[in-house]
Amino acid sequence: MLMASAVVRCGGALGLVALLWLAVGWGLSA
Repeated sequence: MLMASAVVRCGGALGLVALLWLAVGWGLSA
């Protein structure tokens, strides 16, 4: 269970980074 929690946390961090990357790219292209 602890491992699953770590995986979810890691996935959430990756998702945030991806969103930030998309926001930056969209802002530069806009």
